[in-house]
Formats: sequence, C-alpha cells, structure tokens
Amino acid sequence: MRVIKGIVLFCFSSVLVSSCFDPPEFSDIPQITFKDIKFKEVGGAADYDSLILYLDFKDGNGDVGLSSLNPTDFDPPYHFENYYVEDAAGSGDTIPVLSEIVSTGLGGTIYTILNPDSIGGKLVTSKTKSKPNYGYLPTYDPNSCLNYSFLSDVLIPIKSASASFDIQDTIRLNGKRYVQIKEAVLYRPNPNHYNIEVTFLRYQGGNFVEFDWFKEYCLTYDGRFPTSLKDFPTYADRPIEGTIRYAMPNTSFLAIFGNTRLRIKARIRDRALHVSNEVSSPEFDLNSIR
Repeated sequence: MRVIKGIVLFCFSSVLVSSCFDPPEFSDIPQITFKDIKFKEVGGAADYDSLILYLDFKDGNGDVGLSSLNPTDFDPPYHFENYYVEDAAGSGDTIPVLSEIVSTGLGGTIYTILNPDSIGGKLVTSKTKSKPNYGYLPTYDPNSCLNYSFLSDVLIPIKSASASFDIQDTIRLNGKRYVQIKEAVLYRPNPNHYNIEVTFLRYQGGNFVEFDWFKEYCLTYDGRFPTSLKDFPTYADRPIEGTIRYAMPNTSFLAIFGNTRLRIKARIRDRALHVSNEVSSPEFDLNSIR
C-alpha cells in the first residue's frame, strides 16, 4: 500500500545550474521548456530501465529545489501525506492531522508521527464510514491505494489509540510511547511534497489518454529535484537557469507500453509553491528514443 515511497526514492534527478554576474530578468514563477526524452534499456528482466526527461528551467529568485535528506524539507507545506481525524462534535467533518518526521538515527527507521491529540477526535479509518454522518467516505478497497493506506511506519501517541485499532507494536521515541496500528487509514497525497509532476499519456482509441500509475500500480512518477549535488540546496535571491535531468526507472516499461505511442507532460513547483507552465514532449514510442 505504500509502494509510492519506494518509487520516489528510486527516481534520480540532477540539475545543471548557471547564473550570471549581470543576471537576466526572469519571473519569480518558474518557467520550463521541454528539451529531450530518452529511453535507456538495461537488458535484464529484473533490471530497471530508465525513461529520462530533460527540462530547461528559469526562475527569477532561485527558490527551486527540495532535498530528499534535509528534515526541514519534510515539514509542512512539504510533508508527504495528509491524514484526518473525525470532528469531535460528530458532524461528519474530517480535519487534517498534524504530523512530523522522526528518525531513530543514521541509517535507522524513519517514522511519521501523527498527533490527533493536537486537534481532538479519532483517526479516520475505513471503519469510520459506518458511523453516523460519515457514510459519504469512500468504501475501502484492499486492492487500491486511492483512498486508504495501511500504516506501517506511522505512529500515533499511545493515549490516542482506540481499543478498536489493530495494534502492531509499541515504540518509545524520545521518552514518549507510540503505537503502530494496522488499519486502513484515510489519507491524501500532498502534491506540495513534490517539485516535479509528471503525467504519462498513452495513445488509445484515437486519442492520448492519461495512464494513471497510481491507480494501476500504487506508483507515482512525481518526485523531487535538488539544486545541489549534495542534496542540501542553498537558495540565493538571484535569477537562475539550468537543465533538470529526471530519470524514471521501471522494470516493465516495455511490457506495459511496447510500441504504443506516448507523450509525457511535466511541470515544476518552487518552494513558494508557484507552479510553472506545463510542457509536453512530442509523441514517441520507447524504441524511437533509445
């Protein structure tokens, strides 16, 4: 159910940045231009092939780039997902839950800690749908990631755990006790967690239609690019421009798409959450861009 995190970790990006002593005038809203797309086949059936997207970008104040290592780049508004609690009044409303990322040390487990006590109410799970005023919630489908996620690396304070929860483990972190629960919990991906959004379009029935990786495989090719090879970007209030090389791996591109005609659409987002223009690749098939 949480394969989405794995694919983000395997998306590789690099950025070539240039700036000038006499800087040009760029908008503070990032602008991108499609440059190229290539397909690199590794060969083995279990090996990851890569679809590599190249985008040129410009930004007027240089506030682009999100780190995959810097903990502050996982704080709101860049957090990974949104979870919810029931309205304490029982009105049927759902309220976003505050959360934080906690690591057990270098190379250790990284947990997301939810704090329902900070708002009040009970964590919304698939069981909440049976309660009065909550019948509108989506029905739980164990074969889908669209609405509910099993919590495997997410903790809640022990005093927030209901007797109805299936508790996996009790964990102590920084002097506090938490529980891991095995429940289908209502969630929504946070689009601001990523700074590059990628959409696949497949030619079908005379038109290009979106191929929804998340719906089909619980995957996303949205991801992050930094502006530093050390993955700890530094930001200066100056115009920058450069090229993003964004590699998207999969063992099954050829099996899924074969010689089907495809297009890729993309856009980026800066740290102020300004969204760039959207660009599209020319149509291609995998064999034509090897």
